[in-house]
Amino acid sequence: MMMRKTEQTEPDRSLAAARDHAPQMPDTLRQRILADARAALPAADPFPAPGARQQWRLAWRWAVPGLAGAACATLAGFWIGAAVPLAPDAPVWALAALDYLDGVAQPLMGMADPLAMEF
Repeated sequence: MMMRKTEQTEPDRSLAAARDHAPQMPDTLRQRILADARAALPAADPFPAPGARQQWRLAWRWAVPGLAGAACATLAGFWIGAAVPLAPDAPVWALAALDYLDGVAQPLMGMADPLAMEF
């Protein structure tokens, strides 16, 4: 169903009349609203904004732990990259374990031969 221009003239006239006679707010109501708004405003800030020197101090307090962590991570990365790890040699490990057993554990246990433990 198509609408004709004549069908829209009545709503257009009603809306135009409403626009022409817009309601006005009374001055007393406006004054009361403004007074309530002023009363609802927060009081002055008891803590003033930090000065330039204090802002730098706060920035350093925030930044120094991050810079220290970055420096530690850099040193750890350099150490891991520069220090060549030893190859996992089983005989070297076994000899080190037996040396420990010979030097420390055997005298404490009172054994002369580690193979006498019979695992």
